[in-house]
Amino acid sequence: MITNTAISMTENVFIPLKIVKRGSHRGKILSDTYSAEKSDPDAALVSGIVKAYLWEKLIYEQFDGDLMMFCLKNKLSKRHVQQILKLNLLSPRIKEAILSGNHPKHLLLRDLVRKPFPIMWSEQEKMLGFEV
Repeated sequence: MITNTAISMTENVFIPLKIVKRGSHRGKILSDTYSAEKSDPDAALVSGIVKAYLWEKLIYEQFDGDLMMFCLKNKLSKRHVQQILKLNLLSPRIKEAILSGNHPKHLLLRDLVRKPFPIMWSEQEKMLGFEV
């Protein structure tokens, strides 16, 4: 016998991070490949991943999927929102590595949002340096 039950889903996301001002100076690339060594998460990448998740949820829950209405209400450009939402297509392995700080040091938010990346997760991981 199957019964219908209401499920209340409350999501809490806690992401420990240390925000460091970098100024206009870009650091050197420390590693071109995936590293299992834990380091501080990149604030910009973490912010992008979290925004992508939250914005998509808001667009569908509060704006009935109307991207333009979301953009107008939040005074954001459609292009910027689309670029950030693209991060939801990243593989779970890449997202987890970004959130935990275990991503390649050459990986930058601006590259992820501006440059195309493959839809296939295995190809994304290879292209972005996560193949072990």
